[in-house]
Amino acid sequence: MHISVMSKPVRRWVYTLRSTVWGPMFVTALFAFFLALAATRQPALLSGRHGLVRIALFALALGLSFLFDDPAAEMTRAMPTSLLARRFTRSVLIVGPWLFSGALVLIIASSGFERVFRIDLDKPLDPSAFPLDRFVLEAATLAVCSFAFAATASIREAQKPGQTASRAFLAGFALSWLLPPRLAIWTLPSEVRWQAGYLAWSIVGCFACAVAVWVSADMRWPVKTRRRRLDGLSLVQDRVRKADVKQ
Repeated sequence: MHISVMSKPVRRWVYTLRSTVWGPMFVTALFAFFLALAATRQPALLSGRHGLVRIALFALALGLSFLFDDPAAEMTRAMPTSLLARRFTRSVLIVGPWLFSGALVLIIASSGFERVFRIDLDKPLDPSAFPLDRFVLEAATLAVCSFAFAATASIREAQKPGQTASRAFLAGFALSWLLPPRLAIWTLPSEVRWQAGYLAWSIVGCFACAVAVWVSADMRWPVKTRRRRLDGLSLVQDRVRKADVKQ
């Protein structure tokens, strides 16, 4: 079936699928799988295993920084669909591959260890167990933070915000390891702040989600958004005129 005979919702999904940049996500996923395999060789009681798993989850999230790269951004500005709807479509498309990659990384990294997923956080945790619940929370928060960086970077760079977003995300990740002990979020089950880390990660994830939605909402910059759509529409009209002249 040719794309021109598809319904508008289907065409929007197809166009979004074709314009999404998949290369960086594929590369970071391969790197994450390599780190997950390396984590299985670490003894259960060493912090190196937790560090490798966390870097692997960060690598997966880093690939999401290129989610909003759109080579045809000037054309899509003229579309009647809102910016928030277009970004929601991209996010839904990438959630499946990201979930599969994240689940595979956690399964590989936890092989040979006892997997623990606690609903009741007051329940004591064996330091030698694999805290699956904590790593799932950290992975989801890192992914949402990556979305927020990408959405913010796209304000100035509509076509390729991924480079700026990935650098900022990498810098934020490095700085998070330098926080003082009373604010540390990269903790171990044997440390005092392990339980408090759940609340800290939840707050960061909710804040990043709010930023991503707020930045992507057309109401955030009504005048600028309207001007961008008009510029995109004029660009489309100019290309149509040039095509007619050539014919």
